[in-house]
Amino acid sequence: MMPKIQYTFGLDFGTSKTAICLAPTGVINPTIDELTIRNREDRIASCVLRNAATNRVYVGRIAEQEYLRVQDPKQRAAMTFFSNFKPHIQQSKEQRQIALEFLTAVRRAERIAEPFERTAGEAVVAAGCPVSWLANGSAETLRLLLKQAGFPPAFAIPEPVGAAFHFLGMHHLKAQDFHRDIVVFDWGAGTFDMTVLRAGHIDLAGSRSWGSTLYGGRLFDDLFYQWLLEMAQKRGRHKELRKLAGRPTDRAILLGLTCRQIKEDYSDHYSNELGAGSWTTSSSIELGVLDDKISLGDFHVENAAAFEARMRSYTASEEARRWVDMLAGDVQPQEHEFVDKLKRGEPIDLKAWGVRLIEAGMAALDVGEGATAVLTGGSCNWRWFLEHVRSIPPFAGRATSVLRDNRPELTIARGLARAYAIGSYSKRLSTEIKRKRDSLIPKIQSVHRELLQTLSLELTSFFRFDEELKADLRQIFNDGLNRVARRPTDGLREHSERLINIALRDPLAQAIRPDVEKRIERWLAENRKRLDRWAERFSIEAHQRVMRLLKGEINAEIGGLVEVAIEACSATGHTPFAEALRELGGAVRFESSAFSRVLGEILSSLPPFLQRFGTSLRGFLGLQPAEDPAQAFVTRFLEAMPYAIRDNILRTEPPRVWAARVVDHLIETLETLVRVARIDQAEQLVLEVA
Repeated sequence: MMPKIQYTFGLDFGTSKTAICLAPTGVINPTIDELTIRNREDRIASCVLRNAATNRVYVGRIAEQEYLRVQDPKQRAAMTFFSNFKPHIQQSKEQRQIALEFLTAVRRAERIAEPFERTAGEAVVAAGCPVSWLANGSAETLRLLLKQAGFPPAFAIPEPVGAAFHFLGMHHLKAQDFHRDIVVFDWGAGTFDMTVLRAGHIDLAGSRSWGSTLYGGRLFDDLFYQWLLEMAQKRGRHKELRKLAGRPTDRAILLGLTCRQIKEDYSDHYSNELGAGSWTTSSSIELGVLDDKISLGDFHVENAAAFEARMRSYTASEEARRWVDMLAGDVQPQEHEFVDKLKRGEPIDLKAWGVRLIEAGMAALDVGEGATAVLTGGSCNWRWFLEHVRSIPPFAGRATSVLRDNRPELTIARGLARAYAIGSYSKRLSTEIKRKRDSLIPKIQSVHRELLQTLSLELTSFFRFDEELKADLRQIFNDGLNRVARRPTDGLREHSERLINIALRDPLAQAIRPDVEKRIERWLAENRKRLDRWAERFSIEAHQRVMRLLKGEINAEIGGLVEVAIEACSATGHTPFAEALRELGGAVRFESSAFSRVLGEILSSLPPFLQRFGTSLRGFLGLQPAEDPAQAFVTRFLEAMPYAIRDNILRTEPPRVWAARVVDHLIETLETLVRVARIDQAEQLVLEVA
């Protein structure tokens, strides 16, 4: 028997910061516990201080504080500081070793070790990774590093999937958002990724990803690093800068921790209502202690225009060029212009690079109309980035189409921790629904019958209130009768029989039906938006009816988060009804028997006392003031309309087919959640360990 997984740790191992969250698996939408390495530090700076003299390793802010604590220059010379190693674990053995030291130290930190020990044998780690890592082997490298570092059994989940699970749980996305594309923009310190989750599939198997391994927030760290040094130079702090030049560990801390924090603080200011004005750090920038201290003064930004000018003329430092060289083989064709200039030491426009990537990604991913954008990753806090995404199709002009969490830097870890709870619960539901499939289908058919009758009547009511449509139908009928009337006839009985015969079978009279069908098709096309809103209401009602049935037959707890996920994937009728209506709009057809009945009723009522047949049939019928034949045709045609609509939809989708599709879609949706949460991989890991 497989040991039961009771907890999931969501690990977002980032280039800049690392976050770990914990969630129980026994509830569908668990409370997320954000772990801290100490005090309230819920994100750990992804950096390492290695002390060769003591063979000790320190991580996060503790690394900086330990470096400051040691005052002896000789002891400090034995210390080495590392950051920005995560993107390179696949390419560099040295960077893998640094990553292992970092992860090992995190695992052993008291406040992290305690929940790991408390859940030993009952927990797994859902480790987030860029989508590209699944293909290039980096995901497996990360999993092995976590195993070596002493973490519980770990499996990799693409970071955009973590974002999807988070927003499902937080209800920031409405269910109807999932009927269209959702584009996840994940811009962190090391990489920029765009992934589109296709309508109806929260699944990377049917999705596509695009991005850059170079365009990360650390380029902006480097911008602020060089800007700070230039400020110190202009203030005449030449002695301090010479001292800094001879201390590589201080420079590494300045770039990897201090300037990164300056950038984040300024980004917060830049994004608020006072962002166009000046900004200064809360304290002077200092490195070292006592006589060994290096003081670079305050960091001051005169206004937003000064920052934007820097952003548009950024030149990479030597350290940043080493990052570029290490990842040169992964450059996208659209970014060669920027990367080549960086390598040559020429200035580039960082904003233009980002805009180029966004627009190239949108084109490569073929994002559909009505899509929603989700922004995650700390670098998404830049105001210009948010504003640009909002300005481009298909998001432009739709105020709620671009979403971001209040703390985008924790979005991935929170969603990863939630994933196993949702996936494992979905697996149990899927098994139960498969077992009851045959008994569910007849009950769901009854929902289809009731909704279809109402749908047909309400759609017909739309036609009844359209005077232009009714006038066109009258004209079509009059034209058809005129064509029929041109044929010679002999005798009342023969004439009546011939009229009915012509109306039912004659090629000229049969022209009425195609004309009517074309006019109805045109009406449906012209009113598509109105009908879509109306059809969505019917789809929601279908969903609600089916969900009530499922709750009664399967499990009352199928509601809540799983219900949102099910509705998101069109598993209970949204797509089928919409498909039927689209089919109706593209090819309305009236059965000849129904059409003939309408014509036959009118033509069979011809007055028996007629003596002359030389006048046109239209003029002849005009002698009957009590009932205009064209108006009678329109009236009776509209009376027959609900049956024609119902028959069209039934041809497109018979009730049993619809009911079977609803159940199968539901099972497919639940299995998708199981697959995306990688439940089978997690359970296999636990078996191997056991």
